[in-house]
Amino acid sequence: MSKWRKWLDSFKKLFAKPDHPIKKATEKNDNKENQSIKRFFVRKRRQANFFVSIFVTTLRIFLVLFILIGFVGFGAVIGIGKAYLDSTPELDVVQKKKTG
Repeated sequence: MSKWRKWLDSFKKLFAKPDHPIKKATEKNDNKENQSIKRFFVRKRRQANFFVSIFVTTLRIFLVLFILIGFVGFGAVIGIGKAYLDSTPELDVVQKKKTG
């Protein structure tokens, strides 16, 4: 049984994730400065809910999309307005007074 356990442990070590480099660096030098910095780097306690993360990501994408559509719409309105004003003939006030 111990052979199988050793084999299984060696197999697990092959696919295990390496330790985090920040954790290794703080373990080497445990003085007061590193301990004060260490509190900013905390491992996640639990993984976020999958469906909530998809929902939040979808909302972010739609928010960016709506902002982009807003800028495009604003630019289109400004462009159409400028084209309309540029295509109208200029009014001659003197000629308008003669006819009216």
